[in-house]
Amino acid sequence: RVEMKLKGNKVNSVLNKLNVAQPGRRDTVERPACIPTAVLERRTRQDDTMADAERPLLERELEANHGGPGVYNIDLKKRYLLASDEWRHDVIPEIMNGKNVADFIDPDIEEKLAELEREEERLAAEGLYDSPEESEDEEERRIRDVARRIRQRKQVIANESRVKDVNRATLTIKQKAAASAPEDFVNHLQQLGLDPETAASTAQRIGRKRGRSESRDPAVLMARSSSLAARAVSTQRDRSTMGLKNARQKTVSDKKKLVSQRQMNLMARAGESDRKIGMKMPKHLVTGKRSIGSNDRR
Repeated sequence: RVEMKLKGNKVNSVLNKLNVAQPGRRDTVERPACIPTAVLERRTRQDDTMADAERPLLERELEANHGGPGVYNIDLKKRYLLASDEWRHDVIPEIMNGKNVADFIDPDIEEKLAELEREEERLAAEGLYDSPEESEDEEERRIRDVARRIRQRKQVIANESRVKDVNRATLTIKQKAAASAPEDFVNHLQQLGLDPETAASTAQRIGRKRGRSESRDPAVLMARSSSLAARAVSTQRDRSTMGLKNARQKTVSDKKKLVSQRQMNLMARAGESDRKIGMKMPKHLVTGKRSIGSNDRR
């Protein structure tokens, strides 16, 4: 391609624009290459091997001599700048609360501990720590006996509370007294909101169902039929009137409800949990307006 281009006519228009400059000699001073003396000595040295004692070994050579990668661990302390080179590999003291931990370590602690244990065994064998029974007076024996009985009683109560069936419905003394007869049980169902016929039929049905059981106590029947009575009450009574004695209390409660909702309605709240704070003058709609004319933007 180059030869073809040289044969063309365009090369003449390019060659007349090129100038090959040849630098001239400035003076007669010789300026040879500057090579350090140590490099020249190394070049002239015949035996340049790893056994040369004058040349420091590289970390790569130390790694190869001490097991290779994964085995050799570089020594970071060998270049520490200390007052004495002998301090480089000393153990660094552990300081806690401003004190050297090594100052509180006894090197003979295990030997002293073994000696103390042998001495304790010898004193125990001699009976030094035996407490004679005659040293305990009558008052101390009475206190120990009372404490032992209290512990036993607490253990018995704890076992009874674990074994006792705690899932049964509990009745107060007033409920037990009110349920002394089946007629009282019917009256109790009527007070819960059941009509007389439904209350009587419920009592009879429960009595027939429990007729084969061991217990026919009305109090037990009332406790066992609490869930059935609750379901019957929920179907017979209006939940909005539950907990109110008469129509007057219902009227007062409705009025208080409306009063409490008045402020919420004025603020156009969705409910009691609506805490939204509306912006009266949004910045992006108010800033830069001109009052005169139809310009509503900047």
